[in-house]
Amino acid sequence: MIQACNTRSGSAPLHVMCFVALAVLMGLVGCESSPQADADIPLPGFGDDGPAKPTGVYAVIRRADVPLDESTDEAWQIINEQVVPPVTRGVWRGNGLRIGLLQRDQLDQYSEVMPKPVAFSRLLINRSAYPVPIVETPRLRSDLRFEVDLTRPPRPRLVEKVQGGDSSTLRLLAKIETEADGRHTLVLTPMHHIPSPLGLIPRDPIQKELDGRIYEELSLRVTLGKDQIAVVGLHWPWPMGEVIEEDPPSESPETSRLSLQTSTAVLAADSSDPAAPPLHLRPVGDGGDDDEPREDRPAPTIESVDQPAKPRIQRIAPPMTTSFGSTLLTGTRIRQPVRTVLLITIEDPALDLPAVDEAQ
Repeated sequence: MIQACNTRSGSAPLHVMCFVALAVLMGLVGCESSPQADADIPLPGFGDDGPAKPTGVYAVIRRADVPLDESTDEAWQIINEQVVPPVTRGVWRGNGLRIGLLQRDQLDQYSEVMPKPVAFSRLLINRSAYPVPIVETPRLRSDLRFEVDLTRPPRPRLVEKVQGGDSSTLRLLAKIETEADGRHTLVLTPMHHIPSPLGLIPRDPIQKELDGRIYEELSLRVTLGKDQIAVVGLHWPWPMGEVIEEDPPSESPETSRLSLQTSTAVLAADSSDPAAPPLHLRPVGDGGDDDEPREDRPAPTIESVDQPAKPRIQRIAPPMTTSFGSTLLTGTRIRQPVRTVLLITIEDPALDLPAVDEAQ
């Protein structure tokens, strides 16, 4: 193309002709890389109204970041965690994760006992053949070390060490599967994403997103009906304990107090009478010749004996250990430590699915 521009003759300037030819070429390339069909593909996003709803089966992930220094145990008492098999539930809890089902008609009760969110967002994902991340950490620090417990009794204990660095992150993958009876199942799988170095063989972008360690041993399946919400959060229960709050000290320094050894009133104010005996030797009620209290000093009073403070029962935050869940679901939003809670529903515009019987 450049050679053609150099050899072609005409009245138009040479650089103008080259620019026109280059623009035509860029236009053709642009048409090939942006087909019209891609414009109709709904993409995940955020906003006040949320992203556009897909036309097929999709999941809605509502993310709430609540203060880390407030307990969520009262809210988890409403959630049914027994829908997850005991072994899988124990493995998730051992890695700082927990999941359960919440009925839609319990949402108001759940919201009343949950801490007020610091931040809130919404994400939509389509049903596809590949899992997609619904929550991800920033890049892990190179000095981060912790263990992932993959033990599933009665098998022997199996632990893998996780090390930060190498632009790695922690993710929670989600996938929607449709069963033979038409019900939809949510598949959740923790992952340690470690980008692979660039190679000579080009790879699909989806394959790149799945680089690293996918913990299939921690994968779980939850079937959701139209009236059910899957809740995912941090397993960090706060036990009940006694808290004793001490009363603040008195702010009045001139209050008199009784000495139990001498039975005399010790006053904080000095006497203005030079002939009067020292304050610490003056008996209680000695106000002068007329035995009346002087107006220039307060009347002596006896301090009441303080009663021991009654302990108050409340939830106490235990030390938090570094785990997959504590690393994935904690962070800082608006300079405030928070924990992340996910509320997930599956929507099927084409079907009116019945609620799943939890006893099954």
